[in-house]
Amino acid sequence: MLKIFIGIDFFRILSLLSLLIGLVSCQKKQTYAVIEDNGFKTIKNSGIPYNPDLKVELKELFTIQGYDDKINPDTTSFYFISSLQVASDGSIYIFDKISSKILKYSEAGEYLFSFVGKGLGPGEIEHDFSKFYIINDKIIVADLKKHHYFSMNGEYIETRFRENIKRSEKMLQLKNKEYLEIESIVDFTPNETDFSKIYFVSNIKRKNSVFETIAALNNVCKFSASDLLDRDLGTGYLLKITITNNENEIFVANRLKEKYKIDCYDFDFNKTKTMEMRNRIQEYSQKEMEIIEQEHDGYDEEKLKKVFDKKYIINYLHYDNKNNYLIAERAPDLGSLSVRFDVFNSDFVFIAALNVPIKQDDYNPIDFNFTFRIQNGMLYHYEMTENRINVYRIKYFKL
Repeated sequence: MLKIFIGIDFFRILSLLSLLIGLVSCQKKQTYAVIEDNGFKTIKNSGIPYNPDLKVELKELFTIQGYDDKINPDTTSFYFISSLQVASDGSIYIFDKISSKILKYSEAGEYLFSFVGKGLGPGEIEHDFSKFYIINDKIIVADLKKHHYFSMNGEYIETRFRENIKRSEKMLQLKNKEYLEIESIVDFTPNETDFSKIYFVSNIKRKNSVFETIAALNNVCKFSASDLLDRDLGTGYLLKITITNNENEIFVANRLKEKYKIDCYDFDFNKTKTMEMRNRIQEYSQKEMEIIEQEHDGYDEEKLKKVFDKKYIINYLHYDNKNNYLIAERAPDLGSLSVRFDVFNSDFVFIAALNVPIKQDDYNPIDFNFTFRIQNGMLYHYEMTENRINVYRIKYFKL
């Protein structure tokens, strides 16, 4: 009888231990919480990946080399990239800031042709800070107060003037030939000289194929000229928004210093949920502050310390439409010489992180040129000092 009781106690202990191990395992996986209030969800991530066994790696596929007097003296190559777009067939379009040309490459990185150029004539680009987008199988170059339209083969179609719009900050393709556009405008009374009464406003609009506005999210970002000068010395970068989308949702994030936050909207701009994540406040390193001081020679040191007291958190939002992951690109870090990308699943849950190395000379904490693009399971990385684009496939796998 004694043996039987000992056996029973032994199995009870084993059962209890199994239960405890199971509970501990469940607790380890509780890296986020979902708070519901009248049907609205807020997902709060702890900053620890929900699935620590999921890893993200990059597999290098090829490199597109720009102009280099030693490596690639071909003058048809690009000199300095300010934006990059990828067509549905995988072909790559690059805007060269120096020549104001758009260069087209095949999906495998082979040069095909170039079009556009600097000037004031039909289809020519006036400002070298212009951006371009691929919408409804057309190339749209967003010049100051006007859009130039080209076919995918570079043939000029038309120019549409937009006097009330300062510039298009971003355009994104939606389904049914609709698209999103961030419009920047200046809101002020004519002859106004008080900077506190001159406002820079960003509106997000959903438009159809004939450019009509269907829905809008107005004043999503609004600040006065005095705020602009006081908070980031006139660049306006830290006060702007970044957006991306999938087939059914729009994701919007402000470039904040204190809070890691992304809002989600439907296509009628009803906010459906919000994601927040615990984040350690990052200060600029000594090396980064030295660069900032060099770029702002003559500025008051205390003023610089106030404006650049800590880093913004989210740099850009991307959507990997091949794997259905939302990806937040963090601010570059000169200390570790890397950029971190946070990966979220369709439930807004943080599941993995990827660190991409950068070179010190490629990074300027106040110069935010194009560096990364993520699309169709691919990552495109522009190395400015080498003047080349490295193209990778993003690989997700479990250990």
